[in-house]
Amino acid sequence: MTTGLTNPSLMNQTFTTQHLSPEAIAQLVKYLPDYIKVALNEKSSELECSLEATIEMAISNFLDE
Repeated sequence: MTTGLTNPSLMNQTFTTQHLSPEAIAQLVKYLPDYIKVALNEKSSELECSLEATIEMAISNFLDE
């Protein structure tokens, strides 16, 4: 029996999606408190980028700390 940890082809499948889809972001945002939604939208406007990109940057920044 092989697992994704020992089978390189399965490990590659894990990383095929590099970005969150607009649909995934919409689902996530539905459950966020209003103050976080406002802050994310304001940051998106400030950075002149999509909400998807802003959320990805926020998560990446958190993970890099």
